[in-house]
Amino acid sequence: MNTKLLIMSGLAVTFIASTFAGSGEGRKSTDRRSPEEMVARIIVKNDTNDDSALNVEELEGAIVKMQERRKERMAKMREQFGDREGKGLRGEGRKRPEPAEVAEIWITEFDFDESGSLDGAELLEAMGSMRPRGPHGENGPPPPPNE
Repeated sequence: MNTKLLIMSGLAVTFIASTFAGSGEGRKSTDRRSPEEMVARIIVKNDTNDDSALNVEELEGAIVKMQERRKERMAKMREQFGDREGKGLRGEGRKRPEPAEVAEIWITEFDFDESGSLDGAELLEAMGSMRPRGPHGENGPPPPPNE
């Protein structure tokens, strides 16, 4: 159960951060897409068999693309802001679950109609259920800085 929770959490962070961030070009930080727009965009960009849903392979491909974009953004941030006194960027170096494993779990957990793929409503439900709750997420506020 803990492994499943860790995998789901890891995917949530990668998936939601990548999706909310968009391309980063020409967009203001306050100009965000709605969750429905993001889901539609994810499906359009990754639905290779044109069934308006993502099967395991398509979802895995979407996750791989998002992880690659995240790595690119992290490298850009490292260039811009440095390594935070040798500590690296937050979240860097964490072991992330394999995209195939994550895709399989998402299909298992959120494919409510048992079609073998996630349609827009199911993907929206998956994203909505994994969003942190409250102002500091599920884990509460961050620890105070070291002095």
